[in-house]
Amino acid sequence: ALIGLGAGILIPNQVAALLISVGVAWIVEPVAGLALSFLDWGADVAKFFPSSATQAIVSGVDTSMGQMDQLEWWAGALVLAAYAAVLAGIGTMLTVRKDIS
Repeated sequence: ALIGLGAGILIPNQVAALLISVGVAWIVEPVAGLALSFLDWGADVAKFFPSSATQAIVSGVDTSMGQMDQLEWWAGALVLAAYAAVLAGIGTMLTVRKDIS
């Protein structure tokens, strides 16, 4: 929810914020994960994507069947908290810098 809040703060148009967020989650992340799977270090990067971090929290156990290393549940929570903090922080900074009068 906090990642969505951060995206909503960053992108003022509600429809655009929703479409961009869904596009990133359903298109960009899987394509980037597939592209990174061909690299030796790609699995190490892909496990820090928001969807992978969410999967680590929800499952609590490794369900990747040996295909990809999965974060521990607490590490997944920290990754998602970091995404939320960065998005909300940048969005708040941009909002405060606007001339509101």
